[in-house]
Amino acid sequence: MIYHVSAMTGDDRSPGSEAQPWRTLQRATKAARPGDRVVVYRGHYCGATRITAADTEWEAVESDETILDGEWDGRDTRYAPAVLSIETPRTVVMGFTIMNAPAHGIGLRGAAADVLIKNCRVRDSARSGIRLFGKNLSRNATIVNCTVTGSGRAARLNPERHGHGIELTFGHGVMIANCTIAGNAGAGIQIRQGAKDTIIQENTIYDNAGPGIIIGNSPRTAVTDNFIYLTARLRAVKGLRPDGIAIADLPRRGQRYPATVGTLIHGNVVSNCETLLRVHNEPERKHYRTRLEAQTTIAHNTLVGGPLTRRGVYIEPHPCGAHEPAVFRDNIIHMRHAPAGAPIANETSQPIQASSNAWSTL
Repeated sequence: MIYHVSAMTGDDRSPGSEAQPWRTLQRATKAARPGDRVVVYRGHYCGATRITAADTEWEAVESDETILDGEWDGRDTRYAPAVLSIETPRTVVMGFTIMNAPAHGIGLRGAAADVLIKNCRVRDSARSGIRLFGKNLSRNATIVNCTVTGSGRAARLNPERHGHGIELTFGHGVMIANCTIAGNAGAGIQIRQGAKDTIIQENTIYDNAGPGIIIGNSPRTAVTDNFIYLTARLRAVKGLRPDGIAIADLPRRGQRYPATVGTLIHGNVVSNCETLLRVHNEPERKHYRTRLEAQTTIAHNTLVGGPLTRRGVYIEPHPCGAHEPAVFRDNIIHMRHAPAGAPIANETSQPIQASSNAWSTL
């Protein structure tokens, strides 16, 4: 079945046809069954929407004019449901503008595996713009051609309520591609706590207060052909730095997360970030324990320092031993436009296999 929803001309007592559409998305979610398609026309749709029927497709006809509004008041930082919650497998969501979320703009929960989120715009969320959580519900999800801006607004009121552009926890086989992620109070994309086999490809990520891309405790992440830069530094959440690409494993007491292994960082352009490429450790407090292992490859990237850059490549020593011979080759590291005295790389006796790199200074 194909159902129709129009906030401007619809009525929830109607049959949901093209001639007589429903008024609210909540009415459509109650009626939708596996195999159904819901066409949503321009208008302002308020409140939280839960998609609970599997194998359904939800498409906005005019993305700029089809707005899902969470109506966050800008003050309350208590946890709230996502404006659009996807709770079932094989769901397709296309073309919506989601704004003013009191928590996350789009959230995957329950059994939401094999989900496609395409051509959506998420802006001004109190926490993360898009959050994927859980081993099963975030399995094989794809986020493509989306724009995520202004997330993490609640951190201004409560630093513990920080958010990111896109946040992935535990998910397996997730792809984030061709997205624009900008102006968020946390990281652009955060991959953490056991997410596996993630692909981050051909995204434009800029002016986030935290790292453009940060990977923590997540095996086999491929970061390829992304463009990451700063034009201005936003006010950051405590503990976050506006690095370009960062790897930062953070063990937690009582929880066993895997180490970040098998990482591929290839073909990215990183410009004017505070540290262009960072492997984060804290030798004194030993909070971060990030080890580059032999299957890690960092190759064919272009790292360009600018006025906001304080370091080029910073591979901090492992606090409990040495890094393994990870591959660092065929990269361009150019620091001529960084402030005077900004180091191009840290000196390290670690067994990193560096070869065929082009450095602007020794």
